[in-house]
Amino acid sequence: DQPKTRPLSAYNDYYARVDIANQKFSYQKTIGWKSDRGRIYIMYGPPDRTIDELFNTQAKPYIQWQYIGRGYRLSEGSRAFFYFVDKMGGGNFTLVHSNVMGEVSNPNWYTMDALQIR
Repeated sequence: DQPKTRPLSAYNDYYARVDIANQKFSYQKTIGWKSDRGRIYIMYGPPDRTIDELFNTQAKPYIQWQYIGRGYRLSEGSRAFFYFVDKMGGGNFTLVHSNVMGEVSNPNWYTMDALQIR
């Protein structure tokens, strides 16, 4: 028997995620909830695991977020993942690939987005 989420609790959880997204993922004049990472954070919650590849001289900085055992519909694999690439080099990471159904899916994201050195 699963515990039922109370409406007030769900409301409070949602706005807590919005606040965290605004604090962590704001970029220049774009408030955090409007960013790709902010949207994913609000919708899916904090990732269970992150892999940051920020200082590779052969590719643009990118981040992978993983969600384990959450029951999302996936196009492949057993854990949900999201890849964000800093395409312009200023710290604004955009979503380029995910295996979650309904999200951006580009299996060639690494060669198309990350390896295109400025």
